[in-house]
Amino acid sequence: MYTYGPATVRELSYRGQPGEHSMRIAIGSHAPQIELIQPLTGPIQPLTGPSIFHECLDQRGQGFHHLGVYVDCLDTAVNDMASAGYDVLQSGRGTGADGSGGYAYFSTEEDLSIILEAVVVPGRRREPEAVWD
Repeated sequence: MYTYGPATVRELSYRGQPGEHSMRIAIGSHAPQIELIQPLTGPIQPLTGPSIFHECLDQRGQGFHHLGVYVDCLDTAVNDMASAGYDVLQSGRGTGADGSGGYAYFSTEEDLSIILEAVVVPGRRREPEAVWD
């Protein structure tokens, strides 16, 4: 389990503006990888802002949110998706302990009925906050 937010991710964006969202994420270690994501609000993370996860909970409740694909370069993925007409909904860069890694969620729901995420795995992950067997 990891917490991503202003304290752990170098650069956050939300709908084209600087972001201040925080989320706790539990990542599985087997294929297919499943993520459990909890948007953080209130006293746990005072610097949390709106996010696509808050939107999803407000509009549809809990459930399947997105499909992620691994990419080599986030900038290339963002440019390719923009060329195809898809905006970045939310992103983060610098998710790893070494400042590498990142993600971007795209506005693909109208065409694909799901949000698509591009993920660059960090060269070195931070130590997890918790581990379950």
